[in-house]
Amino acid sequence: MGQGRGRERERNALRYSSGRSYPPRNGREFDRERRAARKKRRRRRLIKALAAWAACILAVAAVAFGAVRFVGYLGTSKQRSLREQGMEAMEQKEYQEAIRVFDEALAASDEDRSDLAMDILCRRGEAEYALGDYEAAAHTYNLLMERDSSCPEYWYMASICNSRMGKGDQALLLYRQAQQKILDGQDLKEKEGQAGRLKALAALGPSCRELGLDEEALSLYEEAIGEGLDHEEIYNQMGLCQMAGADYENAADSFDQGKVKARESENQELLKELSYNRAVCSEYLGQYEEALRLFQDYKEQFGENEAAQHEIIFLESRVD
Repeated sequence: MGQGRGRERERNALRYSSGRSYPPRNGREFDRERRAARKKRRRRRLIKALAAWAACILAVAAVAFGAVRFVGYLGTSKQRSLREQGMEAMEQKEYQEAIRVFDEALAASDEDRSDLAMDILCRRGEAEYALGDYEAAAHTYNLLMERDSSCPEYWYMASICNSRMGKGDQALLLYRQAQQKILDGQDLKEKEGQAGRLKALAALGPSCRELGLDEEALSLYEEAIGEGLDHEEIYNQMGLCQMAGADYENAADSFDQGKVKARESENQELLKELSYNRAVCSEYLGQYEEALRLFQDYKEQFGENEAAQHEIIFLESRVD
């Protein structure tokens, strides 16, 4: 009897494994399976909901980004249009109108450090300077200096504005700051700033002489010439500083060198000034015959001049 039951269990076991027929389960097993199935369904629904939510967020972000780009494009387009209008006004020498348009262009965008905004601000400074509003121009160049420290041109222009306002000490400080930036290797646009350096040096001469800073100005001119900036304007200003210090021989030499440069560049306006100054040096040196000849040459080359004629009359009386 016991052997029969054993054989029956073996047959049942074999049937379970080969026929995939499993023994009946109790209620607890069904409950566990149902709970597990519900968890899986909830997890799948949650994942789908999160995926849909993420997709919605990305879509909203994409729309917002596109809107911002579109608004930015419209702002840039308006800025460019106003910039062109301002440039046209400057060509017509309507500087006050140009300043108004450039201000409107700057207000059209919140981005004040973009290349376009910097260009507009620079052109506003040019218009203010051309209008003779040196205080406003100095303020504009100060803004440019704060936003872009790599361009000495802004320091040079601020120096020129201060020279025009009679603030020679501040003008000298700004010029030296620009030069120091170059020496420190911080400047990325040194070559672009050479034109501004020349203008700043030309403006510094008169303002330094007013403050009795002739030696300071003279050292700047000698430094510039030593660095290859041997322009006729530099020689003219250097000669004037030397004359202010009663160094007439060196002043005469400076004016002579300036005349050579002026002829090479065909700068007739400055050649005229250099020629007059050179004749004055000979007069101060007591070289009356040479001075008379130089003033007569001046008159022949540049035409009648009341001051030159007065000097000719005086020198003729001394030579005779």
